[in-house]
Amino acid sequence: MDCDGVLTAADCNDSDPLSTIVAADGDCDGVLTSTDCNDSDCATDLSCGQTENCGNGVDDDDDALVDCADPQCDGTDLCNSLCYPNDGSYCGLSQIFGTDGGSVGNNISEYGCAFQPYDGPEFIYSFNATSSQLVTVNLQQSFPGHSIFVMQDLGGGCNAQNCLVSGPNQVSFFASAGVAYFIAIDGANKAKGQYKIKIECQ
Repeated sequence: MDCDGVLTAADCNDSDPLSTIVAADGDCDGVLTSTDCNDSDCATDLSCGQTENCGNGVDDDDDALVDCADPQCDGTDLCNSLCYPNDGSYCGLSQIFGTDGGSVGNNISEYGCAFQPYDGPEFIYSFNATSSQLVTVNLQQSFPGHSIFVMQDLGGGCNAQNCLVSGPNQVSFFASAGVAYFIAIDGANKAKGQYKIKIECQ
């Protein structure tokens, strides 16, 4: 990388701070690749030949890019389904709101537990379980085409592919203490509208 005469596998043991495995030619031998992994000098380097698991919260290929931030994960179903909570929720929440306002998102259309697209705007609540308990989400008022989706954080935050359960008016799930969940209100066929949500725990 820095052509200082210190030649090691991918220059990784070179104390010169300018040297790095992610250089185009880590050991200045004329083999130019994005990580020099095609250079035989790098055959045993941990960052070469590794595949990123796009949903475990770990930098599997040691390139400082985790899960969906890694280009290896571009275009995967998991990384096309990232969701972003709009608000928090808690046991006892009772609220009238809508997916037809300016504060909602429109990022998700495919959920891992749905049999059809839900391409309307969605509103997503985060739910952090402080104790292990049964949680019931009830829509006491709603709009045509709506559904409730519950996702679990499996290490990569909110992701619609990690959907546990869905239903039109009421869903229940067992929340484990210390685990984060996400509750989405979404609509099929671009449906949107007002709803009244209530969350009960027991």
